Amino acid sequence: MISIFVIRKQRKIMKPQDILILLKLIVIGQRDWIYEELASELFMSKSEIHAGNYTARGHNLNF
Repeated sequence: MISIFVIRKQRKIMKPQDILILLKLIVIGQRDWIYEELASELFMSKSEIHAGNYTARGHNLNF
C-alpha cells in the first residue's frame, strides 16, 4: 500500500476529481476562493481539493 502511494506521489497522476477541480477553478476565474467553499460546492472533502490543487501545481497548472 505504501509503495503505491509513493509511486502516485512521484508521478502526480491526475485523477478525475482533479480535472473537476480544475474546471471549477476555470469557471471561478480570478475570484478568490477557499478550500472549504470549493469542497462544499463540489461535494468533496477539503483534503481532496487540496490534493487536486497540489497535483495541478505538479503539472504546472496553477490557478
